[in-house]
Amino acid sequence: MSLAGISILIIHSDPGMREYLCERLPEAGLIPVCSDSIRCALEKIAERHVDAIVCDEQLKDGPGIELVERLKRCGTISPLAMILSGNHGLSEISVLARGVDLVFQKPFGLQDFIDGLQTLIKMPGEAPSSAESLNAQSVWSSTDSNRSSPHRA
Repeated sequence: MSLAGISILIIHSDPGMREYLCERLPEAGLIPVCSDSIRCALEKIAERHVDAIVCDEQLKDGPGIELVERLKRCGTISPLAMILSGNHGLSEISVLARGVDLVFQKPFGLQDFIDGLQTLIKMPGEAPSSAESLNAQSVWSSTDSNRSSPHRA
């Protein structure tokens, strides 16, 4: 599956991380839209369509999970991912239960991030191959108790 032309809203309060992701994602054909706060993210969402949203757990003006919950209440259908560092008391299970579709646990590599986005975004009309489907199931939704992070990218 190609990610070319897919727009990703990256909401992260750390300028270094935000700039890194927004500079590197075009190399994978992605169109990054960057924001540092809940307020700015809501403005960007109102201005344009985004294919997926990636939000950090803590933003300049509040917890990222508050933005996720607000978007879910408003009926946002874009897939939502959250970046967790473990510093703000949120667990993967708690954010998944509150509407997040995928969790990226810091630290993560750029290729892991891009692979996670590829799994997160389903292209309309494109059915995954059986190998792709098995891989996505085992990596992203495994409930094997031996895996410490079944939904982690």
